[in-house]
Amino acid sequence: MAKQYSNFTASGDVNDVTINAFGSDVTIVGGSPNFSVQFAEGSFFITEKKGGVYIKRNRKGFSALSKAEIVINVPQSCTPKLKAVLKKCELNIKNGIYASLSLYGEWVKLFITDAHFNKIIVKSDKLNTEYSATTVTDALIYHVKSGDTLIKNGFITRGDLNVKHGNVGLWETAFKLFESKLHNGTLHAMLTGSQADYKLLLSTKNGTISGKNGGEGQSILKCSTSKGNVVIDYTAPIAKDEN
Repeated sequence: MAKQYSNFTASGDVNDVTINAFGSDVTIVGGSPNFSVQFAEGSFFITEKKGGVYIKRNRKGFSALSKAEIVINVPQSCTPKLKAVLKKCELNIKNGIYASLSLYGEWVKLFITDAHFNKIIVKSDKLNTEYSATTVTDALIYHVKSGDTLIKNGFITRGDLNVKHGNVGLWETAFKLFESKLHNGTLHAMLTGSQADYKLLLSTKNGTISGKNGGEGQSILKCSTSKGNVVIDYTAPIAKDEN
């Protein structure tokens, strides 16, 4: 039997979006004409109150036995705060401008592409993350027990990552201050420009450091790891086409 889909459309501006889900694929897409949500009938409950939309996975019935999918369309006219409490979920955020993202989860995959945030705060037991062409103008704050993080082709004013077991990739991403505290994991940074553009403060107890500490650049990279390595590479900035 084919699934029957439901559609929710907000009655006005949306300032807050709260998602509580398990076993779900959650997709948030920015740039839509209005705020709307599509999901399989009976799989989620949605309520709207005073500029907030609250989405909760249905824990009863046959719909709770299988993976659910939900798509949240966010218009250009609003920049909501996103809050997600997830377990065994995949969260995809594509495009759009958002005030913040607060993610609390367990066994979560997070993908963010071409989006703009003021702040991102993540607390999770197990989380794998990939950011691509994403801007965070205030702070990216992570407290993760296990999982890998890849940040590429973006901009972060301040990054503060605490990862107990997992690796961090920082590839061709501009930043003012990026601090990574790892217990059992490796930081691989591919920095745009040259060593003169950065100030490096790197340390490891039982690993190796490929990169030279010091410098007087405007971008500060701090990394400490107990049982991993620190690898620093430099890539030339992409030349602008003058034609």
